[in-house]
Amino acid sequence: MTIYDILKQTEFAEISERIQKFYGSKDIDKYAELYNKLLSITPNHKHKKFTVYISAFRITDSVEDEYVEHFDENDTSLYYDVSGVYDDSDEVYSISTCFYADFLQYSIDDTTLKNYSYSTILAHCFWEITAYGFDRQ
Repeated sequence: MTIYDILKQTEFAEISERIQKFYGSKDIDKYAELYNKLLSITPNHKHKKFTVYISAFRITDSVEDEYVEHFDENDTSLYYDVSGVYDDSDEVYSISTCFYADFLQYSIDDTTLKNYSYSTILAHCFWEITAYGFDRQ
């Protein structure tokens, strides 16, 4: 299952609700524009297979935050990290600077698909890919 696959099956209203729940309503109109833009782009299939996953963490007083394996996807006391790996590598990468056509062809790992609804996956991914702004291609 790819980002593009779940994007085509998810209404923006559902994603918007999730973005606002976790990140607030600032720029929600820009997220709506991003959603429509992504639906109009043809995914780029020229690159190596890249798989996205989302991890949940609880902020602690220690040096490292606590990884949370079992959680409710609606828990706003947690923070969520979106990362990815190439199939031939163990190195973890951010998706915050990816091109939109590349983002659409990224696969979603099975654990993420099991732990999160499509709208929540997209909300966290949208937040991540707009970390440096909305004006990338």
